[in-house]
Amino acid sequence: MKFNAHEQMHGRTLSRRSLCYTLLAPAVIPMSPQLRTHAALASGLLRFDSSFSNAYILVRAGESLSDAAERIDTNPVNRDDVARGALTERGAQQVLDLARRLSELEFPLIWYSTACRSTRTAEMLGAALSLPRERLVPEYSFLDARGLGRLDGEPSAQTWASVHARDATDAFWRPPEGDDGTPNESVADVFARVRQLLSITETQYSQENIVIVSPDSEVLSTIAAAVCGSPLEMHSRFEMAPGEMRDLRLLQRDDGWRERRSLRACRAPADARDAAS
Repeated sequence: MKFNAHEQMHGRTLSRRSLCYTLLAPAVIPMSPQLRTHAALASGLLRFDSSFSNAYILVRAGESLSDAAERIDTNPVNRDDVARGALTERGAQQVLDLARRLSELEFPLIWYSTACRSTRTAEMLGAALSLPRERLVPEYSFLDARGLGRLDGEPSAQTWASVHARDATDAFWRPPEGDDGTPNESVADVFARVRQLLSITETQYSQENIVIVSPDSEVLSTIAAAVCGSPLEMHSRFEMAPGEMRDLRLLQRDDGWRERRSLRACRAPADARDAAS
């Protein structure tokens, strides 16, 4: 659906940028009273200012060959490329370690990106936890790695540092466009995807332990920031390494959770990064 430069909503003019805010969670991004009114019209999408009906555990896929090579790998064309996405020996061990910790969960449901490293991570977790195939749910787009456009293929450490510095100034900032089909996504773009994903899981399931497996940290750090009530610009504070997991229940069950949300000052404490230290 395309929008003109200005859209009329209930007799009021809403700019393209304001419309983007309307589609994002009002509890995540500070909004004016007028935009909050428009945001209320975005019914059917998940809000992050109330508890979920499911428990969510975020998992970044085990270390892949591209992770080990320390190169940005976000072009969806390469998602099935075993030469890039196969797990390293270290990555496979990370997944086995994750499985031991996830064994405390009762019959978890695993939602995973179909990128090679995420698929392999999910399959190994399913086998180690003796889960039937129907408990492994592939996700074909919402959990894709954040596209970095022309920055794809660049050295990972310095590139992410630069990208996160720009993110901190504007959640709508996008990396430069490339010419190889790699998307160039802002944090707000990523949030729009994950919000749709969680809206689906919250509608379809209740009282489930849902493990979300993503090929990169950006998707997961965006979810964590939203749940915590932290501004999207600061999502990198929740950055996750390959093979790492974070239990969102530790954020939502904290007595100060709602207060932190209202103050918009939530941090990523060490004890909130793992499900079972």
